[in-house]
Amino acid sequence: MQQHPDYKGEEKIFVSLPLNAAHNHEISQESSLGNRINEKIRSKIYETVNSGITNTTVIKRILKSFVEAEFRNKEIKPSVYDRAFYPLSKDIKNHVHKAIASGTLSALDQENLKKKIEEWRREKDCNRHFFFRPATEEMEDNAGDNFLFIHQEEWQRRLMKLYGNTVTLLDATYRTTKYSLPLFMVVVRTNVEYIPVAEFVTEDETSESIKEALHILKSWNPDWCPGHIMLDYSEAEINAVKAEFESAKILLCAFHREQAWERWARSGINH
Repeated sequence: MQQHPDYKGEEKIFVSLPLNAAHNHEISQESSLGNRINEKIRSKIYETVNSGITNTTVIKRILKSFVEAEFRNKEIKPSVYDRAFYPLSKDIKNHVHKAIASGTLSALDQENLKKKIEEWRREKDCNRHFFFRPATEEMEDNAGDNFLFIHQEEWQRRLMKLYGNTVTLLDATYRTTKYSLPLFMVVVRTNVEYIPVAEFVTEDETSESIKEALHILKSWNPDWCPGHIMLDYSEAEINAVKAEFESAKILLCAFHREQAWERWARSGINH
């Protein structure tokens, strides 16, 4: 269909706003900015995430019930349009990510892990090694304990003995689990492929934490004495390996070395 030459189009934008009565504050230019989320609501999100719930829809229902219970006997109640008490899905997602990234360790999850380890140890023909130390809070007379979990199966010890004294790889993985806890995998190259022969999770990525985990693994594998150890470029990992394996030669992963070169070339500090 051909448009008439004298016809001029018109663009309209429609904005839907709640009525003035729906706001619990004066509508002005300043009020157009979203209210910052209420501290109690933020704490409730963190509490919910730490209990293992991260689904936005579920958290939204929990927050709605929480607000209704908080203001049940109060005359002035927050409007459902007030984002401080009724945050949008994107606001909830942001705080869920922050809660996960904070690395806060749930006491419930630690207790569940402890029970799971006890269950694994009771299994028939179980000959696997576990080390588990839950994190504890700092007290006035106690500095608290850092979280540490180490696991190794019997078949992994066998492969470590067969192939671990030539080259051992320490592969660190971050921010891929519920908590932002460093996950380390000890890997060897077998006659088939690269296979993890032990795993450990530390509360932080300091040399002391990594060194402690490696020291425990050495006690489980007295014949483990690698000639070469390949690492990512991490000073914490390098220092920990040097302390536990003085005679081992340290190799840097080619991928991370090239990545470091590329970042350096783009940073401008070399000009």
